[in-house]
Amino acid sequence: MKPLLLIFLTAATFSSIAQKVIFPENATGERQRNVRYFQVIGKIQNHFLVYENEKNQNFIQVYDDSMNMKRNIKLTFHPQKFLFTKFVNYPDFAWMIYVYRRNNKDYFMTAKINGNGEVVGEPKVLDTTHVKVGTTAFINVLSSNDKSKILIYKDHRQLDKVDFTNLVFNSDMELLHKASNETYYDRNKEIFDNFSINNEGDWIFTREKHGDLHTFPRGEIETAQLYIQRHNQDSFETQKLPIKNISLQTLALNIDNLNNKIILNSLYSLSQDVEGLYTAVWNEKEGSWFSSKAIPLGNGIRAIANTKRSPEKALNDFYIHHVILKKDGGFIVLAEQRKSVYTTSAPSIPDKGSEHFLYDTYQKNGRNFLGSEPTDLNSHLSGADYGNILVLDANNKGDLEWGNVIPKDQFGDAEFSWISFATVYRGDKINFLYNEPYKQVWLLQNQSITATGKVIANPLIHQTWRKIIFIPSRGRQVSANEFIIPVLHNNNLCFAKIIYQNS
Repeated sequence: MKPLLLIFLTAATFSSIAQKVIFPENATGERQRNVRYFQVIGKIQNHFLVYENEKNQNFIQVYDDSMNMKRNIKLTFHPQKFLFTKFVNYPDFAWMIYVYRRNNKDYFMTAKINGNGEVVGEPKVLDTTHVKVGTTAFINVLSSNDKSKILIYKDHRQLDKVDFTNLVFNSDMELLHKASNETYYDRNKEIFDNFSINNEGDWIFTREKHGDLHTFPRGEIETAQLYIQRHNQDSFETQKLPIKNISLQTLALNIDNLNNKIILNSLYSLSQDVEGLYTAVWNEKEGSWFSSKAIPLGNGIRAIANTKRSPEKALNDFYIHHVILKKDGGFIVLAEQRKSVYTTSAPSIPDKGSEHFLYDTYQKNGRNFLGSEPTDLNSHLSGADYGNILVLDANNKGDLEWGNVIPKDQFGDAEFSWISFATVYRGDKINFLYNEPYKQVWLLQNQSITATGKVIANPLIHQTWRKIIFIPSRGRQVSANEFIIPVLHNNNLCFAKIIYQNS
C-alpha cells in the first residue's frame, strides 16, 4: 500500500477563487409565504426553478439571473395534496413526478415543465397502487448519472415482508421495464439502503444487518449484501460483501459508470473504535469483486481530525457524508463529525410563526414515507454537535493518497439544514459551504480543498442582514460555477445565488 500523505497547513493558503452572492431585490416578496417544503429544481433555459408547497397549494417559481422572481405559478392540474413530489431536470425541461391518493388508490403521475414553469401537454398516469391496510409504504425517484434512465421504486412493508416494485423509464418517460419482488427480513436488525440506478437502467442497493438499529445514527453492520436487478430481468442478483473480522459503520454506495464498477465505502472498527476506511469494489464486467480493503488511518490524520479525544477514539464520531468519484476510477470520501444528540434550543434563529415549516421530503433516509408529516422548523427538542469534515483521497486501486480536514464547529437542531454542509465541485477543487455561529449570528463559511489536498481559506461569504440564515445543505449546484442556496430572512424563505469566479 502507498503511504498516506497527510496534508496539513498551519497557516491558511490565500484563495484564487472569488465568490459573489446575488440576493433578490425584494427578499420578502409580495406576500408572506407559509412554506412547508421545497425543492430546488435546477437551471432550465436560463431560468432557475423552485418548487414550493404551502399547506395544500403547490407552486413553481421562476427566477431570473438576478434571482428576482419573474413568475409564481400555482399548479392547478392536480388534486391539492401530494404524497410525494420530485423533479428530474434537463437543460430545456423537467419531469415532475408526483403521487396523490384517491379512493384507497395511489396514483403515480408525471408532468413536463418548461423553463417558464409551464406544464407542457397533459399530465399522464405512470402507475397505480391499491392501498392495503396495515402496510407501510416508501417511494423514491432516481435518475441515472446521464439521466437517460429514470427509476420509480415502491417499497411496501407488512410485518417482516417487503414487496418491491420498480419501474424503469427512459428520458421521455416511456416505460422500459417493470418488475415486482417479495422478500422477508428482520425489521429489528435489517435495512435496505443506498438505492441507485446505473446508466443501463439496473437497480442497485444494499441489504444490511445491524447489531442495533436504535443507536445514533445506527448500530454497526455485521453483514451486508449487494442487490442488483438488471434492466431486462425480473429477479435480483445478490452478492455478499467480503467483510472479514471487522464491523462496518454505515455503507455508502456509488456507481462508477465510466469504469463499470460499483464502489462501496465505510468506516470500520475492529472492536469499539473506528480504525480506518473499508472499500469494496464490484466489477460489473467480470461479475466479481475487484478489490476489498480495510486501510487503517494513522495518528497523523487522527490528531487533526479530532483534537478533543485520544488518538484511538478520534474517529468514533465521524460518519461518511458522501463520496465523490474521479474519472480514473478513484474517489474522495467526505466524512463528517456528528456528536451525540442532546436536548437544547438552536441559537440565533430568526423569529418564526408557529405555522412555519421547512421540510425537504427528498432527503429523509434516501426515500419518502408516504403520508408523513413535515418536520416543524420551530421544534428544538433535539440537537447535535456537528464538527470537522474528514477528506480522504483514494486512487483507482483503493489505496489512500492523502487526507486532510476542513475544520468547523456547529450545534443546533439535528433535523434541520443550517448545520452540516454542502459541496460545490469546481474542476480541481471542492468547495465546502457551511454555517458557523459567531456573536448571535450564523456566518456562511467557504473553504476549498485542491486535488493535492491543500486547504484554501476563501473569503467569508458575509451576511447582509442580521436576521438571516443560509441553508447550504438544501441548496443545489446548477452549473459549473453557480449554486442556488435557500435563505431564511425575516421569517420568510427566499433564494440566493452564489457565483464562483476565478480572480
